[in-house]
This record gives sequence, structure tokens and C-alpha cells, in this order.
Amino acid sequence: MRINLEYATQIRQAAGIASESIEVKEPIALTDLLRQLTQSKNEAFGKLVYSDGGQWKAGTLVFVNNMAVNQEQTTKLQDGDTVSLMTLVSGG
Repeated sequence: MRINLEYATQIRQAAGIASESIEVKEPIALTDLLRQLTQSKNEAFGKLVYSDGGQWKAGTLVFVNNMAVNQEQTTKLQDGDTVSLMTLVSGG
């Protein structure tokens, strides 16, 4: 099963790429995919996605096929889904 990943803002910098496609075993939950990504990427990537308590960081935004999701939702990914990760940006 192929999942498309898009990274934006600080997460893109930590991942070192803007997008990629990966093969995963079917079926996979979004939370399981995010845990796999944080284990396979560098420490900076993991710290942007998860807090020390193992929850998504409050400033992390996750979208599946352009629809916002939160960690309380049980989201099962399907072949060809696109998962987008970004952090909130502030400043002026």
C-alpha cells in the first residue's frame, strides 16, 4: 500500500524533503504511520511531531487528503492517501 507524504514549514526542514511516497503494510492507522516516521527520521523531526508525553504537539497540524485530523480520531489510511504534516507558523 502506498502512502504519499507532504511536509511543510519546520517539519519540511527537519525531514530534509518536501514530499515522498512510502510503502506500508495494510491496513495502517495514522497514529502508527506517524510513529514509524518519527522512528525513521531524525530526532528533530520527532520533536516537532510529538511531545515528551507521546501526544502530538499542540502546534502540529495533520491532514489526510486535505482534511484536518486530530489524535483522538481513529484514522485508517487507504492506498493512495496523502498525509500532510506542518507546524503552526507565527511571527510578523
